[in-house]
Amino acid sequence: MSLRDRSSRLSLRLEELKSNVHKQMEELYRTEVHIDMQLRACSGSCRSAFPFAVDHLGFETLHADLQQMDRRRKSAPPPEDVPHVTLQPVDISPPPPPEYRTIPTVRRELLTQFEDIGQNRVVLEELLD
Repeated sequence: MSLRDRSSRLSLRLEELKSNVHKQMEELYRTEVHIDMQLRACSGSCRSAFPFAVDHLGFETLHADLQQMDRRRKSAPPPEDVPHVTLQPVDISPPPPPEYRTIPTVRRELLTQFEDIGQNRVVLEELLD
């Protein structure tokens, strides 16, 4: 359960970071366009203006690379070198007799609440080299 919770938290964190990267790229692109517009407006009245051009192709390439990385991450099969955790049923003593449920103390304290849940053993599969 703790591994599943940690994995979920890390997955949410990854999505959050991915969203932040997209926002930062958009903001960077807007800033470059704004600088380009300011420099063009200033080119006639300013004493000196440096040549500047927005790298449209570079931003398109970065955006395409991010989308490809997202697709690759979503379609990638799980790694095969990670052992799997399995549950194996455990044979225990015979179930309590039916009269056990009729004992007042057992009914009052809900001791029969988990009788129908089978016991399992957690086993980590071994990887073959």
